[in-house]
Amino acid sequence: MSDTDLHDEHLRLTHALMMLFDRWQADHDTQIRLLGLDNVSPRSMRRHEMTAVPYPAECMTRVRKLLRLGRTIETMLPHNPDAAQGWMLQANRMFGGIAPLDLVIKRGEEGIDVLQNHLDGTSAWG
Repeated sequence: MSDTDLHDEHLRLTHALMMLFDRWQADHDTQIRLLGLDNVSPRSMRRHEMTAVPYPAECMTRVRKLLRLGRTIETMLPHNPDAAQGWMLQANRMFGGIAPLDLVIKRGEEGIDVLQNHLDGTSAWG
């Protein structure tokens, strides 16, 4: 993949992620935690923003998982985007009475996997 292709892919993913964060009403601090970047210093993040270097591989894995989760929720409720957004923000007894978004914030990538498995119907498998 050429540098231009990588840059275009990075921009596409970033745009999709920002739209998802907007639907989930995720503020800046929440976005940082969802991406697993809460241990990265603000100075390092500013330096990263000024370069054309792609995000670290572990961050890209999480970005792809978050985008997949968003697509799954939208597929689950295709005719009611408000309900799809609300599902992530409302407390859910299936997750101990906390909102799915809070589950991801609390448990990180494992929380994303728990939600995805639940939505895929595989949570009962193990």
